Amino acid sequence: MREPEPASEGLEVMSPPPPTPPEGYTHKFSLSINPRILPWIAPGAFVLIFFLTFFNWVGMYPGGYGVYTQNGWQAAFGTYSEDNVWEAKVLKNDTTGTDKPAFGVLPFFYLLVLLPTVFIAVASVLVHLKLIPINLPPVAQQYWWLRPLAVAGIAGFAFFFLFLIIAVGFPVESKVHEGAEKAANEFLKNPQTPEEHYAWKLQAAKIASSYNPRRTFAFRLVVILHLLALAGLGLEFWMDRRGNRPTAGWDAVWCGRPPLRGAGLSPGGINPAAQSHTAASSPSRRNVKHLALPPALRNSSSSTAIGS
Repeated sequence: MREPEPASEGLEVMSPPPPTPPEGYTHKFSLSINPRILPWIAPGAFVLIFFLTFFNWVGMYPGGYGVYTQNGWQAAFGTYSEDNVWEAKVLKNDTTGTDKPAFGVLPFFYLLVLLPTVFIAVASVLVHLKLIPINLPPVAQQYWWLRPLAVAGIAGFAFFFLFLIIAVGFPVESKVHEGAEKAANEFLKNPQTPEEHYAWKLQAAKIASSYNPRRTFAFRLVVILHLLALAGLGLEFWMDRRGNRPTAGWDAVWCGRPPLRGAGLSPGGINPAAQSHTAASSPSRRNVKHLALPPALRNSSSSTAIGS
């Protein structure tokens, strides 16, 4: 008679399946790209940038009051707007920062490239969406799929000058610091020791900060819109290359505990269902393994039960 095999041989170790999130715990947020809106992102951003060029970009704001301000066009051509009360009643004999700012080379080239960028971005999308009945020549139709990249190249060239403005600064800012250094020379002439040089720098910084030269929210918004336009052109090119594939999108799924309600609370103030959900979704620290007997031992009278 065949003896039963030892219970320790042939045992299959099975791990418990991962717990599934209880009902009501799973949340989902979907974000998809609308192909109808995407072509208008860059033209809309550039049109807004054009209008923002007529708002103040930089200036002197002592105490928050704009005494000398420049919009985009004034920064390019070296003009500014001034406060008459500041000139007549406050400034008087103080000439710090009163020198007229020089011709803005970087703002000028930025505006010079921005104007054709706005025109090309708007005109190209109108032709692309067939809102303007224009029959393109065969050569243009052959390379029309490169339209977003062409517009992005011109916009990127304009952003290059905008980046230089951010890094180097506006002429009016340079004039304020130059005037502060002249005023610091009256405070301490011919500094010799390192301490005197340091004191001279602190005095110049104190004078310059009192006039508060800064860039406005309109200028920061120009930078944000320019980056948004470049991102929109990149997404438009990517979507065109996808062809007839489903619309691209992103889904975010997370788990969270549902809010406790007054009905169904236990005497301790805890929802029993919430307790069971927490226990089901939170794995125990103990590594529990289930042992399954071979079929030959399951119906044997001499088999022994194995406890967990």
